[in-house]
Amino acid sequence: MGIWLFHKRKPLRGFVFDASGSVAVEAVFVLPFLILLGLGAVDYSNMLLSHHKMQTSVTAAGTYLSRSRTPQNYEAQARNLAVTGKLSGGSAILPSWSVSDITISYQNAQNSNNQYRGQETIKTVKVETRLAYQGFGFVNAITPGAAVMMSDSYEARIMGGGI
Repeated sequence: MGIWLFHKRKPLRGFVFDASGSVAVEAVFVLPFLILLGLGAVDYSNMLLSHHKMQTSVTAAGTYLSRSRTPQNYEAQARNLAVTGKLSGGSAILPSWSVSDITISYQNAQNSNNQYRGQETIKTVKVETRLAYQGFGFVNAITPGAAVMMSDSYEARIMGGGI
């Protein structure tokens, strides 16, 4: 019986070169990094989607104002359209985005030499916004300093003829 126990033992040299369990040890070191990388990719994708929503909304508001004869009268509706997607208002498309984050400005350009079609004065409207991205925190964790800021603007010639 003693011979059988001795025969089944592995010498110390076999333990050092034994490869069973090496995959588990490698997984312990690699999996946390891969999980963080995956969550970071999801957060970055969410940031791109949020920026796309912001860009589309600001473009819709600028187009809405550019088709008005008197865009100053419709600024409140345009701000609602940008933030909520509805003229009457509602819940914001993006978290912590409000109508106070929308800036609307106007500019007149002289066209006295008729370089462009239209009147002597060409009027344009510019809709701008700026918003700090919150997300899941991974994108903000890798950027030094303050939070990642998303900003967008849209400028269009006031054509009138609409509302």
